[in-house]
Amino acid sequence: MVWDGTRWVRDTTAAHAPGDGEPPRWRRIRWGRVVGLSIAALVVGSLVGAALPSAPSAATSATLTLDPAAAPAGSTVHLVGEHLLAYVTYQVTWDGSATGAPQAETDGQGVLRADWVVPVAAAGPHTLSVFPVGHVSAGAMADAVSSTFMVAVADDATAPPLAALASPGGADPSTTPTTGPSATGAPAADPTHAPAGGHAPPPPTPRPVKAPPPDCRTSLQGLINAAPSGSTLIVPACVYRESVTVNKPLVISGKGAVIDGRNSSGSVVRSSWMVITSSNVTVTGFTMRYANNAPQTGALQTANGVRNVVISNCDLSYAHGADVSIGGASYSRVVSCKVHHGGQEGVHVGGSGGTGNLVANNTIYDNNTAGFNVEVEAGGMKAAGQTDLTVSGNVVYGNNGPGLWCDIHCHGWVVKGNRIYGNAYAGIMFEIGDGATISGNVVWKNGWSKTSWGWGAGILISSSRNADVYGNTVAWNASGISVISQNRGDAPGPVTGDYVHGNTIVGQPGRFLLAWLQDWGGVMYASSSGNHGAADHYYVTAAENGQQRFEWNASAIGSLGTFNGTPGEESGAYLSAASARSVLAGAGVPTSP
Repeated sequence: MVWDGTRWVRDTTAAHAPGDGEPPRWRRIRWGRVVGLSIAALVVGSLVGAALPSAPSAATSATLTLDPAAAPAGSTVHLVGEHLLAYVTYQVTWDGSATGAPQAETDGQGVLRADWVVPVAAAGPHTLSVFPVGHVSAGAMADAVSSTFMVAVADDATAPPLAALASPGGADPSTTPTTGPSATGAPAADPTHAPAGGHAPPPPTPRPVKAPPPDCRTSLQGLINAAPSGSTLIVPACVYRESVTVNKPLVISGKGAVIDGRNSSGSVVRSSWMVITSSNVTVTGFTMRYANNAPQTGALQTANGVRNVVISNCDLSYAHGADVSIGGASYSRVVSCKVHHGGQEGVHVGGSGGTGNLVANNTIYDNNTAGFNVEVEAGGMKAAGQTDLTVSGNVVYGNNGPGLWCDIHCHGWVVKGNRIYGNAYAGIMFEIGDGATISGNVVWKNGWSKTSWGWGAGILISSSRNADVYGNTVAWNASGISVISQNRGDAPGPVTGDYVHGNTIVGQPGRFLLAWLQDWGGVMYASSSGNHGAADHYYVTAAENGQQRFEWNASAIGSLGTFNGTPGEESGAYLSAASARSVLAGAGVPTSP
C-alpha cells in the first residue's frame, strides 16, 4: 500500500528505485488464513513472499521472505497477527535470529502485536518468522484453526500511523494468497479516503474476534507428563479437578486455568493442588482454590531441597492449612499473587529451612478463616528457619493473626516496602531471630486483638537481636514499635544490637509509641548490649498528660524529653498536627484513628 497524500493505493511497482520521486512510506503484506498455523504468504507491491519452514517447524510457525529493498536496515517493521492461541508467547525471528526481535504474548482474543527496527543485514532476501514459544499441547494447537498476519514496513518516521492500514477482519478481498514467489491480485485503488489536509484516515473499528473454546479433554497431569523437560507448557483455560505433581523443570503457564479441590458436587475432596518436587520450575497464571490440606502445609507446595521455583501471578484461596508453602525450598519466589482465605494462613515459608527466598508484590488478605491458634501459627505469612528471606512490596491486610511473621532462627530477614494494615495481631513480627532489616514499610491499624503490653505493635521485635528498624510509617496500631526481651531458651542469644531510628510513629493517648520491654533480668538495657533508638518522629492526638507513651529500663515514660535522655531514644521529636496529617496522607494512611 502506498500513501499518495490523499488515500491508500496499491503499489504496482517493483522495489522503489532512487530518482523515482518520493518513495512509498508504508508497504503492507497480509498472510492468508490456513489451517494449523502453516502460513502462506501474500505479496503486495515490492514485497516478495513465500511460505517456508521455520523454527521450530513449519506446522507451528509462519515465515515470510522479504526482498532487501522492501525492508532496509533501520526501517520499522510492525506485525499484527489474528486468530492465534490466546495468552501464548510468540517469538519473532529476523533472518533466523531472535536477537533484537521481539517476543510478545497474545491477548485474550488471540491477537499478537509486535514492532522492531530492522538490523543491519547482509545482502539478499530477509526471512521473518513467527512461532509459539515452548511446549504447546496438541489440544491447544487444534484450537487455533486459522491465523492471519499483517506486516507493515515504514520507510521513514513521517509515515502515516500504522492503524490507518488496518481493514476490518478477514483476508484482503482483492487479492488471493499464494505459496509462490510471485505477487497476485489485481492492483486497485483503496476506497478509504483521508480527511482534508492529506493525513492518514482514522483507524476503523476492529471487528471482535471470539476466541475458540479450549480443549479440556486431557488432564493437567497428562499435559505435564507429556511436556519435555525444560519446556514451556501452555495449559488450556479449563477447570481441573485433580492434584498434580511436577517432577521436572518446566514453565507452566495456566492463565485462565483453574485447579479446584472440590468434586462436581462442591465437596472439598483433595489435600493439594500441586506439589513441586523438581528444581527450576515456574508456575504462573493459575487460579487454585479449595483444598483440605493439613495445618502448616501448603495446598501448593514445594518439596524440601528444591531450588529456583517461581510461583507468579496466581490466585490462591480457600485451602485448609496454608494456600502456598515454599518452606523447604531455596532461591525460590512467590510473586505477584493474590493469596487469601487460607484456613490457617496465606503463605508458609518454613519448617525445613531455606536460603534466599523471596515473597514480593503479593496481596495477602483475609487468612486464618478457620480460627487457628494465633500463638502457634496463623495469619498472613509465617516463616521459620529462613536465611536471607526477603519480603517486599506486598499488601497485607485483614488477616486473623500477624501480617508478616518470621519466627525461630530467621537470619538476615529483609522486610521492605510493604503495606500492612488491619491485621488482628502485630503487623510485622520478628521473633527469636538474629539479623533483620525492616525499612520503608507503611503499617497501620494492627494489633487490636492483642493489646496487652506491647504485643499489638505495628512492628514487634520479640526476643530477637540485630534488628535494624528504620524509615517506617507506623500509625494507629495498638502499640507503635515494641522491642521485647523474655527469658526464652529457644532465643538465638541475648537481645543485643537492636536499633530503631528514623521512623514516623503516630498513636493515641495511653498507648505505647516506642517501648523497650523486658520482664526478666536480661541484658537488654545494658549499655554494652547496644540497643538504642534515634531520630524518630512522633505524633499523638493529645498533649502529654503523664500517661505512658514510651518505656525504657522497666519504667513507663510519659514525656518525650525524658525518653530522649535514655538509650531508647536520642533526638526524637514531635510532629505538628499539620505535619503528621501531611505524612500520613502522603503514605496513603487515614489521618485519624
